[in-house]
Amino acid sequence: MEERTCSICNEVKPSEAFTRRRTYRPGKLVSQCTPCKAAYNRERRIGNREHMLAIERRSKFKNQYGITVEDYEQMLAAQGGGCAICGATVPSSRTKFFAVDHCHTTGVVRGLLCTKCNRGLGLFNDDTDRLSAAVRYLEGN
Repeated sequence: MEERTCSICNEVKPSEAFTRRRTYRPGKLVSQCTPCKAAYNRERRIGNREHMLAIERRSKFKNQYGITVEDYEQMLAAQGGGCAICGATVPSSRTKFFAVDHCHTTGVVRGLLCTKCNRGLGLFNDDTDRLSAAVRYLEGN
């Protein structure tokens, strides 16, 4: 059984306590043991919270919706700085950003919505017949 020395805690541990690299020099073991690396990453995330959130947001936009943060900002400006349905200028009391509304079948981005409008569409499963029936119901009462 092979052993390595962790570059953080300086303890000699079995190679199973180290993860393998996925990018730079793939397959080689990293120099920090898994518990030390996890603690380092946790502290780094706490110390750079806003920066890490911005990275996650940029990554989510690209991976889930195929847009950039700049695309998001342009869409928001084109919508007058608010929700595409109700025009609210504040997404919700808990979040800072509007939800990226998209077609779940095609993946095409439709616009930016406040939390309430986004949830409403989601609860109706984007079904225009159900939404129309709900409008008729509200108008009838």
